[in-house]
Amino acid sequence: MIYFTDAFWHMELLSGATYFLLEEVILVGISWQTNIAEQVKAQEGAYFSRFRDYSIKPSTDESKQAKYQFGQASAHLAFIRDDVFGYVEKAFRTKPQARSYFGFSLGGLFGATALIYLISKVMF
Repeated sequence: MIYFTDAFWHMELLSGATYFLLEEVILVGISWQTNIAEQVKAQEGAYFSRFRDYSIKPSTDESKQAKYQFGQASAHLAFIRDDVFGYVEKAFRTKPQARSYFGFSLGGLFGATALIYLISKVMF
């Protein structure tokens, strides 16, 4: 299982790489929020929610914080853990102990946050 964020940007790369490097893998792309208002999407882009979902702390700039709602990575991680994992593991034969994650840039920060959370749960 390879879970990855920013599915729109990374699907081709990961599907090509896994075709040649891994015999059996299920790719699970996690996309951005899809029900963003059209005006916001036109101004900020379809990926607007990634600033909220992948960032680990609120911005000290009040106007940016109000606009982007930075610092919601823990809620996004809970969504993946509670909803995405459950759905995928009911729909497919999986090995929960063999999950992997791929993220780049802000998605990489989110992955590092998830790793730290996992380590802290195991060790403490």
